Amino acid sequence: MSMTYFSGFGLRGEAPLFHSILAPYAHNPYAVAGFSYGAQKALEYVYASSKRVDTLLLLSPAWFLDRDEAFKNAQIDALKANKTAYFRAFLRQAVFPCASQRLASYFTGATERQLRELLAYTWPKKKLSALRKRGVRVVVYLGGKDRIINAYGAHDFFKAFAESRLIKEAGHILCERMENG
Repeated sequence: MSMTYFSGFGLRGEAPLFHSILAPYAHNPYAVAGFSYGAQKALEYVYASSKRVDTLLLLSPAWFLDRDEAFKNAQIDALKANKTAYFRAFLRQAVFPCASQRLASYFTGATERQLRELLAYTWPKKKLSALRKRGVRVVVYLGGKDRIINAYGAHDFFKAFAESRLIKEAGHILCERMENG
């Protein structure tokens, strides 16, 4: 048995991108991880589960608590207007600053409903606190150069409930190599 993993928005199979973080937990049946949108799903899964979970890893959790309705509506409108262009821009922003990293091979597509769900999610302080009380170690990884979320705002939010690790030179996929300038 191995770790339970939840994929990011429109993605499948991208866990190898986070090998350096996930490797110590890969064969641990008591670890749960999620990337971005998948971090939201991972939290809800662990909270609702009666199964033993020792560690919850939230990789670049999709945190939009600082974004207003106008921003969220603009995202929905852009997706409706041109799905291909929206996802192309999304994938480009997600891999920054790692020019050689590619997400396209993991991209399976996503729906407007999923985007609405992702943007509307309110990270529940009550659930995060409850997990801590249950003895679940929650570890959050954020990239300081993230172009998808406000990593510094998320870091400030999560550090009250988790071990929040900010990798200053990394982006959304937690890659920190700068290539080609």
